[in-house]
Amino acid sequence: MDWLRIQNITRFKASEFPEDPERFADIFFLRELNAFAVDLGCAVFPSPVPGAFARFDGSKTSRHYAVERKTDACDVFCNCSISKAWTMAVKHFPGVGVYFDTHYRGGPWPMLHVDTRPEALLWYREDEVYHYQGEAGFYDRLFELLAKPVTMLMRA
Repeated sequence: MDWLRIQNITRFKASEFPEDPERFADIFFLRELNAFAVDLGCAVFPSPVPGAFARFDGSKTSRHYAVERKTDACDVFCNCSISKAWTMAVKHFPGVGVYFDTHYRGGPWPMLHVDTRPEALLWYREDEVYHYQGEAGFYDRLFELLAKPVTMLMRA
């Protein structure tokens, strides 16, 4: 039985996630992730890295943490411009991070972290350094990075 389809989540298969969404995911989060992918109109790939969906050690404040609670976060790669993906993500999720120093499917490919935390938080990571909203020049640099063409192949 396809649990995600029963939950009306049509854009993803359980096998796409590094950890089992039926066991570890908050259903509201999965529905919002599905709505994000539908609205974005391009392929969205959950990161295959263990812990990119559900984590069982580390910080208990991580939105990925799934011990005695369900995760409400996922790291994803989108098969469109990162500026389009980020813009759509902030419409769907209160927690959005964009990582400009990640690779996927053999090449550089920016990654989004999305979550349904109770309060909004935006951040980006560049050269393994995190920057958070509220820092001087945060939006200037974020928008500069979002506008850069990314040297990657769009991969299906």
